[in-house]
Amino acid sequence: MDAKDQPMENASQPATEGVTPTKEMKKMRLLVPLGIGALVIIALAAFFLVRFLEKRSENMHKVAVLTPAPQTNGVLLVTGENPPFVSENIPGNGFATEIIRAVFAEMNTPVTIKFYPWSRDELLVKNGEAFAAFPYAITPERAKTFSFSDTFAITSSRLFYYKRNKSDFTFTTFTDLKNYRIGAVSGYFYVEALKNAGVPYDLSDNEETALQKLVAGRVDLIGLDYTPGLELIKKKFPDQVANFGTLDKTLNKPEDGELRLLVSKNYKGSAELLNNFNAALKRIVAKGIYTKILTDHQKLETSIVNH
Repeated sequence: MDAKDQPMENASQPATEGVTPTKEMKKMRLLVPLGIGALVIIALAAFFLVRFLEKRSENMHKVAVLTPAPQTNGVLLVTGENPPFVSENIPGNGFATEIIRAVFAEMNTPVTIKFYPWSRDELLVKNGEAFAAFPYAITPERAKTFSFSDTFAITSSRLFYYKRNKSDFTFTTFTDLKNYRIGAVSGYFYVEALKNAGVPYDLSDNEETALQKLVAGRVDLIGLDYTPGLELIKKKFPDQVANFGTLDKTLNKPEDGELRLLVSKNYKGSAELLNNFNAALKRIVAKGIYTKILTDHQKLETSIVNH
């Protein structure tokens, strides 16, 4: 290449450098809208995702809130396991259940009776999802929250002992029980009385466990409702019934053994239903229906008649 051509090369160099920015700018002009579009799409997707999740959460909340109470035909009553008064596993679901059904038949009112744990029974009644639970005794604490029907059966709580272990006891007041190993059952009213008297006790979750401790000699006395206690002994220890005994003095005052409906204050029409129930109970007693039920079940000792 000669000397005169050299300036031409130099002159052409700036022109070549000027083309490169122009292409980059074209690329940027293309990329910027694409980037903005992508951001818009991402933002819209996020927005709709959030709305979807919010809507789903609202629907789930509605489902939780609107979960219905137990399906019923007529008035709902609830109860639990306490044979022979109430049980899913005995004829007629227990004599107390038969009494309740007879009262509602006298009222000409359809009724559904469902079995649940006792804690759920009370919650359903408290919330107004069930009209009543049974059988219950009045306590000052319960009276703060619930109403009660007239008495439809009588029971008493007694101290049971196992003769092969020990049978010589003195029980005049609760403080006398400090001399013995006492077995108690969770949920029984007398637990509070034992605490107040300073009597140590071995607490069981249920009656069967308490009986097993008694037979094993781990406790000297256990407190049970009299009629259900005898039924449980016959069922669990049929060959040893004669080895069990009870103290004459009851753990409860007479009024504490009066069994009633535990009635909701929040159930629709509960006040009218309660009045009708009490009136119908009197009628089935007068007609002899009440006594026949107890006679059929051999439970006349629980009768409110002439009590």
